[in-house]
Amino acid sequence: MADVPVIDFQVYGLDGATDIVPTDGDLKKVAVEMYDALTNVGCLYIKNHGIASDLMKRLEASALQFFSLPLEEKLKVKGNAISQGYVPIGVERGSSTEPDVKECYMYFPANLAPWPEIKYFKESFIEVFQNFTILQHRILEVLALSLNLEREFFKKHHRTLDKKSATCIRAAFYPKMPDDFKKTNGQVRCAEHIDYGALTFIHQDNVGGLQVKTKSCKWIDLKSKDGALVVLLGDLMQRWTSDKFYAPPHRVLKLPDETDGFIGANRSRLSLIYFGSPDADTLVQGIEGSKYEPIIASHHYERRTERASREGYKGTYQELLKTQ
Repeated sequence: MADVPVIDFQVYGLDGATDIVPTDGDLKKVAVEMYDALTNVGCLYIKNHGIASDLMKRLEASALQFFSLPLEEKLKVKGNAISQGYVPIGVERGSSTEPDVKECYMYFPANLAPWPEIKYFKESFIEVFQNFTILQHRILEVLALSLNLEREFFKKHHRTLDKKSATCIRAAFYPKMPDDFKKTNGQVRCAEHIDYGALTFIHQDNVGGLQVKTKSCKWIDLKSKDGALVVLLGDLMQRWTSDKFYAPPHRVLKLPDETDGFIGANRSRLSLIYFGSPDADTLVQGIEGSKYEPIIASHHYERRTERASREGYKGTYQELLKTQ
């Protein structure tokens, strides 16, 4: 069974000197490590990324405070997969025919909506988004170098992340369910799915439950590692790299200590997820040949989000972009 590697990103972490940019040679070792991980396993842990733990803890605390509110209060800031706001239990379903048993809050800078009145909530989402975006840019440089491409190859298509892009942060909450909760056949906490964009970062608590399917079709646990982020690729990056990189399916079937009916959990689960996507107007063409037809990034995202919702969305992603 494949192991998920832990890669040290100290050479280009956010806590390094911002006025000293590492050379291509400085990044060679980490580029080789990332290439091996993303071609063989499909995911990795990254440590020494430089995002302050205090910042992540502040966002976690604010998010937990929000999810503890009564449903009617959370619904006052309701959103969906293409706009900012609250996504209740029963909306998303991934690849399953049944809705996921989780709730979310989306921070989507391309389409701001009213914020809940919770201390540090807005500030924390914005600051974490900014930090993740810098980290994404740096990792995109390393991935380009690992493929023997010019360093800006991917990064130059991720410039308008606060304007016309599908890039967002999600706080995903898996609450303890009441003893009378009735699960339907095939229902899971978060159904098997592949992310839509380029890069995904996952900061998770230590409850557990996240699993990833490797290229050898083995499901393995992605447990929390102190201070490390999980890094996954989205299917658009797999397409962009002509399948050199692998975008892995992943899921949360249930929390570790609950029954198959989602009863008996000792703790709820929270994860903070950054979905990095190219600028909306990016033409994504395979780096080698024409294995896939070229596609506009926003068209790809729109198709995927429409399939992922149980109840559908009002309007389309293209219409949303026209309002920016």
